[in-house]
Amino acid sequence: MSRAWARASSDTIAETPRDDRRLSGETPERNATHRGVVCGSTLRDWFSVPCSRTTRLINTVYAQTLNVLLDMLRLRTGPQDLPTSIGLLVVMVALSSVISLIGLSQLGGDQGIGPQIAVAGGFTLLFTWVALQFRGGVERFIQTTTALFGTDAILTLIALPATTGLDPESGEASPLAAAWLLMVLLWTVAVIGHIFRHALNLPLAGGVLVSLLYLFLSLNVTAAIT
Repeated sequence: MSRAWARASSDTIAETPRDDRRLSGETPERNATHRGVVCGSTLRDWFSVPCSRTTRLINTVYAQTLNVLLDMLRLRTGPQDLPTSIGLLVVMVALSSVISLIGLSQLGGDQGIGPQIAVAGGFTLLFTWVALQFRGGVERFIQTTTALFGTDAILTLIALPATTGLDPESGEASPLAAAWLLMVLLWTVAVIGHIFRHALNLPLAGGVLVSLLYLFLSLNVTAAIT
């Protein structure tokens, strides 16, 4: 598994093909720069807008990152398959925070939501750093936290429909909402365990135990501080 991390760190997901035509499907003559236009292969086909090299590069990075994260939810890829990019980590933290803010806002009680999200995010960073430091893999910190925040954003988005079946005052949930949230919770435990399994070089059972410890401590620390 360590060789997989070494191979992933030497490769860059953000590399642009040498032949731009393989990505854009256009000849160099038509490959003009259009500043301020957000375009990808689908949008370009719809609106016939040629993509600049920079825009294509950005779209390719995020499209490939999304594919890796979706496969990670199916336990097919690991954090080692993500690029080591602080910028990408910041984007995932922001995305996870915004989606969590939307979900918590639907439950009512706007007070304390901001600090709660900030504490939860800070705990994720701290827990991951300590765990990697203990296992001697601090160089995997950015990739691991990118995976944690990225998958959290998607799983929270999947859980959002169930919040409509929750009563903010009583805290009771409809049977369908309760079953939906339980499914997402079990899925979250499996995904986080899968991520830590790869990051810490643990067997699957060890990764799941770390996942349960992480979620338990995160909930208690967040509740205690906020």
